[in-house]
Amino acid sequence: VVTFLLFEKFEKAILKNEKLYWVYKNLLIEGCRFLAQVESNGVPFDATRLQFGQKRMQEDIDAAVEKLNSYPEVRQFIKVKGGFNPNSTVQLRSLLFDYVGLAPTGKKTGTGADSTDAESLQKLASEHEIPELILEVRQKLKIKTTYLDKIIPALDMDGRLRTNFNLHGTTSGRLSSSGKLNMQ
Repeated sequence: VVTFLLFEKFEKAILKNEKLYWVYKNLLIEGCRFLAQVESNGVPFDATRLQFGQKRMQEDIDAAVEKLNSYPEVRQFIKVKGGFNPNSTVQLRSLLFDYVGLAPTGKKTGTGADSTDAESLQKLASEHEIPELILEVRQKLKIKTTYLDKIIPALDMDGRLRTNFNLHGTTSGRLSSSGKLNMQ
């Protein structure tokens, strides 16, 4: 109802302006029709392959973590601290700088602590293999948790993933996506 009321309010202004009418008719209306079709069709996924990829990625993560845990410095850290979470910046900072003995890169976080972001780990990787393994674990975990773990439960009964595409909502003019999974 509100959309129709807005249409009635702005229709006259759109019809009076030739350039605005062209944009409305050729871009907005046609874009909406196209996106409605895309949303209706969805994106096909092979759930079996996704599950295989999910399992394989977890195996890769487990292997990288096992290799990480084989280093004497990591074993000592786990013995003293009771465990090691590669995603904990506090634990990673302690492992790299206190146990492995690497020198901080000089980059600081917003709180003034030595950084363990991807850029810093990349620099430290030339000095020791642990930072490279941390990067590998982080990258694989990101892929698994952001994509693989979220796509499978979001699939419709026909094995397709559907979302809503929005022609509005960004200042740059690009599409935005909302719904089960952000597919922009």
